[in-house]
Amino acid sequence: MRLPYSDELEIQYLSRLFNNTSECYKFFWLQAIVTKVLDGKTVLTYEELIDEMIADA
Repeated sequence: MRLPYSDELEIQYLSRLFNNTSECYKFFWLQAIVTKVLDGKTVLTYEELIDEMIADA
């Protein structure tokens, strides 16, 4: 997966997560993060992400 370049984030590490996508949880995990960020959240807890992943599943 090719992600946009950023001077502030280590994008290559995030990109490597999707080299092997046989585990579908990775997509739910990313979708949960994107949803929370779009809602204006800047700090997330593990529980918030898991709850969002379960709700999306």
